[in-house]
Amino acid sequence: MELLNERSAEDWLKRRGLIAPLERVVVRALSGGVSNVVLHVHRGVHSSFVVKQCREQLRVPEPWFAPLERIRREAAVLRFCGRLLTDAAEVRVPQVLFEVSEDYAFGMTAAADGYRVWKTLLLDGETDERIAAACGRTLGRLHAATWHDAQAALALGGPDYFDDLRLDPYYRTAAGRNRCVAAALESLIRESLSRRDGFVHGDFSPKNLLVTDDGLMLVDFEVGHYGDSSFDLGFFLAHLTLKAIRAGERAHRYVALTEAFWDGYERETCGALSPAERRDVMRRGLRHLAGCVLARVDGKSRVEYLTEERQQAARSLALELFRDGPDDWPGVLRCLANVT
Repeated sequence: MELLNERSAEDWLKRRGLIAPLERVVVRALSGGVSNVVLHVHRGVHSSFVVKQCREQLRVPEPWFAPLERIRREAAVLRFCGRLLTDAAEVRVPQVLFEVSEDYAFGMTAAADGYRVWKTLLLDGETDERIAAACGRTLGRLHAATWHDAQAALALGGPDYFDDLRLDPYYRTAAGRNRCVAAALESLIRESLSRRDGFVHGDFSPKNLLVTDDGLMLVDFEVGHYGDSSFDLGFFLAHLTLKAIRAGERAHRYVALTEAFWDGYERETCGALSPAERRDVMRRGLRHLAGCVLARVDGKSRVEYLTEERQQAARSLALELFRDGPDDWPGVLRCLANVT
């Protein structure tokens, strides 16, 4: 495997016949992730693109490894989701351009110049409920289109990489540091590995939503699979909840985002999921919310924007959610009000 970086990528692309021998490009490393090298290739008059190459050891303080073969799954999942979202004008996904299997890399279309990462906007205090609603509709569409679909299950594959990159570093690590909820977290792990409900993005979060002039682009599908769709709900809402905790007296602005998201999600799934199934997905999603909030302060991948005081507030919220077990969003908000 040839490791890529900003200096070596141009020569690698030429030797692979992916750009012309005399073409000059500008390669820039993109930041934000810990599990891959992501390089933006600017081609001047030609269309720019992105090269993604995975790494076996992730860039975090604690030991964390994952199989390199996950890059092939990501390209397959990205192609699958692209077909589902072809007529969704408000959200797009990158198009896979090429794969180089022996180097565990693939190329994809890039977001338009001038895009902004939604996470950055949120941390800057820009709370746009239209974006949150679009996120709800997009996730709802992906879940509804694959709900109990045998062909989708075959195309997307199971949760093997998801365990390596989410359940183990998040839930098992957090359980080791919070023995009082270890049994609840182990139960979440067993359930997530056994359920086969629909598509799971596994990293549906503000850092993977790029805001452009003509809509949103959803990226980073490396843990996408067919499994426990409720994880996506908990994971996404955990990110907004943590930002609400950070915001303190401005928390209500982030709470409004969660409500817009829920409305969009329920509108999109009401035809494919029965009322009982939607209630069950919400209930299980709220358990994942508690697990993900706890994991982002006590797991291997911790959020960087909370003070120690706010970390403790997040930990207290997660433990309260595990203890009281609210089964609807208003119940969660009552618990959130106690720590913000």
